[in-house]
Amino acid sequence: MDEKEIEKILGENYDRDIVNECVDANRLAIKHFFGKEGDYRPKVINHLVKEKITFTTDVNTHDTLLEMCVQVNCPRCFSEMERKHSGSSGVTTNSTYKCPHCDTELSMTTVHDGLTVRFRE
Repeated sequence: MDEKEIEKILGENYDRDIVNECVDANRLAIKHFFGKEGDYRPKVINHLVKEKITFTTDVNTHDTLLEMCVQVNCPRCFSEMERKHSGSSGVTTNSTYKCPHCDTELSMTTVHDGLTVRFRE
């Protein structure tokens, strides 16, 4: 939908925040990058983060966001944990982390469409 179509619906001086709330930035970026050279998922995440666009993950980008942007620290020694395994059940992602220093293991379960990234102004 282009700006002229949006103006037809909302009027000439429409509130862009309303449009931003209604458009799924993650899905829009997936449509743009899908089918182009290489894996589209890191491109989607990198683009949305670079442009500081608020987005919510879906089944296509959830695991990639966890892998690229989430750092888990060991609750015992506070060292950065390494992601050892990730698996999906269709609704959730289960990630297993292990501390390279004290061998503590941690399991984290997240919902695919449950991670929203927002940027401070």
